[in-house]
Amino acid sequence: MSYNLCCVTTMPWGSWEGPAYHIMVELAKRHQVAYIQRLQTGGPLRRLLGRPTLFKGWKPYWGERNLVVHTFVAPVPYATHLLPQRAVPLVAPVIRRVNDALFCRLVRHIVHDGRPARPILWLMDPLSRGLLGTAPWHLTLYHCYDQIAAFPQNQRIAPLIKDEERQIVEKVDLVLAVSQALYGARRAWNPNTHYVPNGADFHHFSQAREETTAIPSDMGCLSHPILGYMGTVDFRMDLELLLGVAQERPQWNIVIVGEARNLGPAWHRLLAQPNVHFLGKKPYPELPCHLKAMDVCLIPWHVDKATAAMYPIKLHEYLAAGKPVVATPIPSLLAFDGVIAVAGEIAEFIEATAHCLAQDSPKQVMQRVKLAQENSWEKRASQIEQIMAEFLSNGREEP
Repeated sequence: MSYNLCCVTTMPWGSWEGPAYHIMVELAKRHQVAYIQRLQTGGPLRRLLGRPTLFKGWKPYWGERNLVVHTFVAPVPYATHLLPQRAVPLVAPVIRRVNDALFCRLVRHIVHDGRPARPILWLMDPLSRGLLGTAPWHLTLYHCYDQIAAFPQNQRIAPLIKDEERQIVEKVDLVLAVSQALYGARRAWNPNTHYVPNGADFHHFSQAREETTAIPSDMGCLSHPILGYMGTVDFRMDLELLLGVAQERPQWNIVIVGEARNLGPAWHRLLAQPNVHFLGKKPYPELPCHLKAMDVCLIPWHVDKATAAMYPIKLHEYLAAGKPVVATPIPSLLAFDGVIAVAGEIAEFIEATAHCLAQDSPKQVMQRVKLAQENSWEKRASQIEQIMAEFLSNGREEP
């Protein structure tokens, strides 16, 4: 059965760190997909109002056979950090309603212009409740991939996000949750909630195990052992933990590949260490090359309210490369203890890393690779298709 999926997300197209891109690429092999990226910070309202396409629907800026990407930039930015705190509860809902009114026109245009059969609304944005009434949807689905209200940048509008998300969860037909923490909370609001953890681009990252994959020059010049982290460096990162590891083990090189966002003095203290190397963001095709040079891969995140609901995509990416993994005790990672090393304090983290460096074996490598293969995005997409098919066959009559 083929469907027409309308995926609404705040994740920019091509974002390899989020599930939206990977899952939609897989589903586009069998279904029509409209990927609508909703950017919450945009240009001046007057500039956008001057564009007639704002009311007729944005033309896709990228597309291929079964997948078309649309972009909507919020005309009124959620710049609540510029307002007094007491004004936020009054202003934020107004901003949301203005943006929603214009955004709904875009989605209606996309759906009605194509007149697709069996349109499915796939929400990954907790501030998109207004879309539920924009079309006679064959199925509505909310994909909960993070505890977005717990992010530091969202603290001022956290009550709005929580309220909007709960209303979405209660109204949609199906809910997908990427972690057990998210699953438990959302299932209390909607019994049709399913646990579908994140996966990995197995074939892409397994290139790190191939002899023909070349190690890039910015890592080939470093002495081993090399401890590596790939991904965004933000509020999740326990920078003090990494600093402690760097200072206690100066003979270990620590390499960080990714974009750094809104970091303070702790980040600069870390970069001041001679054995810490920040390479910045790299193109997606180059990531297996950098991964190949790493001896141990790290997930050094804080364990707090935000990360307690996360399921790091990088876990299975590391494992696809066959690399040993040392991580802090994020709840979603505890189930993998034994395949990966889990440690919290600096001394424990160093001990676990030293053990991985000394005890790695071909048998362990294949164990990691097999686990990653079982958690590929292909398998995740098939799992989701089965969930949708079962719901429709049990609760809906096919047209």
